[in-house]
Amino acid sequence: EFSAEGKVQPIHITGLKAPIDGTVEEVFADVGSEVYEGQLLVRIRNGKLDTELETATAEMEKIRTRVTNLEGSISAARLEASRAEAEASRVKEVLDKADRTFQRQQMLFREGATPRLTFEKAEKDLEQAKADSDSQAGLAKAAAERVEAVQKGLDLGKKLLDDQTADLEDAKEHVASGELHSPVDGM
Repeated sequence: EFSAEGKVQPIHITGLKAPIDGTVEEVFADVGSEVYEGQLLVRIRNGKLDTELETATAEMEKIRTRVTNLEGSISAARLEASRAEAEASRVKEVLDKADRTFQRQQMLFREGATPRLTFEKAEKDLEQAKADSDSQAGLAKAAAERVEAVQKGLDLGKKLLDDQTADLEDAKEHVASGELHSPVDGM
């Protein structure tokens, strides 16, 4: 058995610098304990970075909700546009039929083979069909424009969500930068 008295001096000293300003929240290694390279030694918290992370998370949830709502709106807008287009097509067929009837009644009226009231009714029906067709075409156009506007909003929302996701990842990295790891194996 051998015993000796003395002071143990390290061969190499590796300095550690806090990666961020803040408060030491947790210490994961005791003084004099053996550590390995990459081991987490200390976690430092910075209130400003925590707030940045919370803000980025809340903003991302807000944008995600908006995108989800827009995805529902685009489906509804497309359905509305489809219905309006189908109705415009139906009204166009009615207009075509009224035009053919009017043309026939006009020819018969010129030849004296149809009464004036029948001709005037055909003319009135044609005018009403034109008005209905114009109105429905306007509704179909408005519905298509709404689909386009909602799609643009959805595209913008998705881009904002991607940007905010990147911001959130940056905030997480900043908070994680408060973790101090051992640069080498040793004590």
